[in-house]
Amino acid sequence: MRDLTGNTLSDAMVTHVYDYETGLSYMPSRPQRRGGRSAQSWATFLHNHAGAVLACDFFIVVTATFQRLYVFVLLDIGTRRVVHWNLTDRAGSEWTIQQFRNGLPLDGTYRFLVHDRDGIFAPAVDEALRSMSLQVSKTPVRAPQANAHCERPIGTARRDCLDWLIPLNERHLRSVVAEWMSHYNVSFCGAHVFRSLFQRGNPPHDRDQVGAAVTLMRNGNVHFSIG
Repeated sequence: MRDLTGNTLSDAMVTHVYDYETGLSYMPSRPQRRGGRSAQSWATFLHNHAGAVLACDFFIVVTATFQRLYVFVLLDIGTRRVVHWNLTDRAGSEWTIQQFRNGLPLDGTYRFLVHDRDGIFAPAVDEALRSMSLQVSKTPVRAPQANAHCERPIGTARRDCLDWLIPLNERHLRSVVAEWMSHYNVSFCGAHVFRSLFQRGNPPHDRDQVGAAVTLMRNGNVHFSIG
């Protein structure tokens, strides 16, 4: 298994795609640098293959009774959508493997998974992921920015929701996170698609396509969104 460092990850992933998906139209050309290294950067690889890459992570929430709860997030990097989440008070290997079984689609859409080096991701977890036809890539030690796509919704959930309340228990937290994740997938992922239109140089010309700014109440907080 190779680690996510610089261009190493993009080189390993492109080679992996070429071996298993030879001839697909989305395969990028791979110009070579002197010494045989690929000139394709991680950003370029991600732009071309984001729809096949998942990222996951855990974050901890402490309740009013000082119970530590672990929230698991599985993110589609291409759409920024949270495809699966769950929480528990005991995050072990078996529980984590079951989350992948519950969250991964059966159509083989995804080929790669990025996660950090947390002890929860034991060798048994990586072995189970490989049996699900996923290529596992670990981020470097103490480099959370390497999993920035997954860190972003977690940070957003903390700043806009969880930093403003103290959950009473697991049931309360589950209710709050369920509403927040639904709001995130609709509002934030929709905004990501909207921004991408301008980045590609194709902004919507019809004012009706843009929609109106609306105010939403989520978990007792006011949020603004473009409907």
